Amino acid sequence: NPTPFVELDFWKTRQANVEFIFDQLQDGRVRRMAELLERTRSSYFPAFKKMFTDVRAALIEANDISLYLKPLRRQLEGLEEADFSDVTENMVAVMQDRKS
Repeated sequence: NPTPFVELDFWKTRQANVEFIFDQLQDGRVRRMAELLERTRSSYFPAFKKMFTDVRAALIEANDISLYLKPLRRQLEGLEEADFSDVTENMVAVMQDRKS
């Protein structure tokens, strides 16, 4: 059975992967190619521009989600290590933190 850590790890990995792709798109050679496609009014330019926009949006999403999930990891680790009798009390604290 997957634990909440699977979701946390997914977003951490997604953030790293999308950041790597975004960094590649920022390379000077790629930027020059994009400028050339735009200047020549290439039929490939709209698709390239959309891909860049989608990657940027995915990076923003992954950064935001990772940022907000980061504090949850520590709390979930505490829940995992707690005695069963303490889980209810710890769970209330986790849920209150999510409200604020």
